[in-house]
Amino acid sequence: MEHITSEFNRSEALTTMDDLKMGDIFESKVKMLQVITEWSIACGVSFMHVKTNRTLYTTFCASIIEGDNVGRDVCLWRMHASVSKGSGGYFKIKSYT
Repeated sequence: MEHITSEFNRSEALTTMDDLKMGDIFESKVKMLQVITEWSIACGVSFMHVKTNRTLYTTFCASIIEGDNVGRDVCLWRMHASVSKGSGGYFKIKSYT
């Protein structure tokens, strides 16, 4: 239990837009969605929610090339985050591919 608690050190939670990566921790789902939205705007990509509830969030890239290549995917990433036991409600990115 001590390992899980130290893993979710409040000082490690992202509070500004950074490059998203597996293992990133957010103090709340609202904060995580804010960072993801800012990141997607800065990177020029759109995303769609696949599954979301109180303790789980899954999204994927939904951007396509416009013009001559309509319908061609720009990006193929998928991200899954959830609250872990002992985290105090913090969301952690569990997979990002």
